[in-house]
Amino acid sequence: DRFVELPSRLDDDRKRLWELTYRVNGSSMRGEMDDIVRDATEVVASSRRLGVDYRGLFWCTTVLGVCSWAADDHEGVARSIDDIRSLVGSTNDPALRIQGDFLTTLASIGNTETTGPVRQHLRRCATGQLASGESDAIVILAAIAEDEGDISRARTLILTPMSPSATGQWLAMRILAERLGVIDELLAHRQAQATASRPSIGLDVAKRTLHTELERRAWLD
Repeated sequence: DRFVELPSRLDDDRKRLWELTYRVNGSSMRGEMDDIVRDATEVVASSRRLGVDYRGLFWCTTVLGVCSWAADDHEGVARSIDDIRSLVGSTNDPALRIQGDFLTTLASIGNTETTGPVRQHLRRCATGQLASGESDAIVILAAIAEDEGDISRARTLILTPMSPSATGQWLAMRILAERLGVIDELLAHRQAQATASRPSIGLDVAKRTLHTELERRAWLD
């Protein structure tokens, strides 16, 4: 609301896009799915109408893909992945490519034909070359454990102190915590991490947790 009141050089249409993007971010942190879908859909539609490619469009496209994944809407996920690939191709931004790879990997869980690419992405995250890649990989590993029926391990992984790289990854983390019945614990952990004297501790723990889990699965080679 304060952002809307601030004077801006942006025209009204673009200002509205950024307003909605920030609202999507806030709604994702709170798990307000109806608001997320409504506002993110408007961002995507308005961006196309205006012919605007910007980072908020990519974030909202990824968030809609995560929402489709949560609803088991395979066609919706596929559309979002196609849109993300098109955006990545037009910007050639490595930071956006990371987010696109996250959604593609998340959507591939449970498909035996894509096991190789999933492992490859997780190993790449473990190299430390992707910003917050370790945290994103742990969210994926928690989803894999849930798909395998290993609920205890999925809960342990999703409660790992970590810092996912973008709104879609945060939303996926929250959705998994709710499905696994540990949302209260997750929120308590997030609050504790936010007030910790060493905010980077989550990154250290995420790195160790990722390597341990990949070693356990023999997925590092």
